[in-house]
Amino acid sequence: MSRHGIEPLLRHARALGFALALILCCETHAEWDLLKIRITRADFDRMLATTPFSREQQVAGIAVYESFARDFASAAAKLQARVDRMQGGTPGDTWGALNTDWMQMRLEFEDRLESDVAAALGNDGAAGTSWSHAVMAERRRRVLGEMASEQLVRKLSDLMQVLAPIRLSPAEREAVAPLIDGYEHDMDQGLHNWQREHIRLMRASNQRGDDEAANKRRGEAGVAWAKTNDAIRQISDDLAPRIAELLEPANRLAFLEGYGRAVCPEAFERCPAELALEAIRLTADVPREKRDAIEAIYADYAPQRDEVRRQIVAVVRKWDKGEYPLKREIEAFWEQAAREQMPPPERNKRSDELLAQHPANPLLERRHKIALDAVHRMRSVFSDDELAKLPLAVRLALTTW
Repeated sequence: MSRHGIEPLLRHARALGFALALILCCETHAEWDLLKIRITRADFDRMLATTPFSREQQVAGIAVYESFARDFASAAAKLQARVDRMQGGTPGDTWGALNTDWMQMRLEFEDRLESDVAAALGNDGAAGTSWSHAVMAERRRRVLGEMASEQLVRKLSDLMQVLAPIRLSPAEREAVAPLIDGYEHDMDQGLHNWQREHIRLMRASNQRGDDEAANKRRGEAGVAWAKTNDAIRQISDDLAPRIAELLEPANRLAFLEGYGRAVCPEAFERCPAELALEAIRLTADVPREKRDAIEAIYADYAPQRDEVRRQIVAVVRKWDKGEYPLKREIEAFWEQAAREQMPPPERNKRSDELLAQHPANPLLERRHKIALDAVHRMRSVFSDDELAKLPLAVRLALTTW
């Protein structure tokens, strides 16, 4: 495992130190895809499809959406006119001001769509509850992805997506229902807070001036923004083990593995042993006794791999919570690099030296080693002549490593 193998886990460590540089991407015209509607008609139809609305309620909801889309397009056209005037040399606006004005307006439009649809349902409490769940699910889908792209952090997990493929028994569903309701509402509030703090930080970052008061405003906005990230991550970290406790053993394992995969996908990348086993399973040219031997080797390897995965996820979660001095050292380094405009060669060299010390590196290396050991054992099941007669895909899977 190279020292860069952990880089996907650590990109978020740079985000705090480079927050302003990352956010001020609005200096490029490409950022004006912000003018595109974020809740498309297809998104809205998907939200409706998850609700038990009557035909009349669906028609009323669609009418609200069409009004929202028209008003959105009108506002976007007016903002585009401001962009055109600025690009034509008319003084007054800046990219930063236009960007944050539009983000605030877009958020207000989306909030209004949610409340207007709810109002169109009248006093139908069941329909209103169903619509609220659809809204919360859409916000998780949209904003969790936005957080990752805006901040270059690992994608945060949606526990509902982790639970979705698991076939819970009626008793399990009843047991976890109160936790799920609390999770959805807490997460929704957290994501709404993130949107507002994101806009606040951008406004502070775009303000001119380098005096003490201006720097204080930027610092306060950055701290508040960072706290919303931590709070959102903490909601899932706190709830996942509580949900797992209420599930039957098989479902518990599936849920915890799914959550670990969401928290740290790098730990669950397909390994050489998995690729080799898959290749062997897909060919009929492997004799039964050889196939059984390969399956036995994999069965011995899999628990070791799973334990290392759990250890990697535990390290990453501790890292996210700031429990390693190295994380604070990395954050301080990138703050210094941004402040002092450190030359790229010096900056990158020091960054690589710090990243090489990440506590997950030895675990990633161990995961790779035990996978290679398993593949070598699989290879030893075949003589050279037997291996030469196997399909190319199997030979490559057993010898490439």
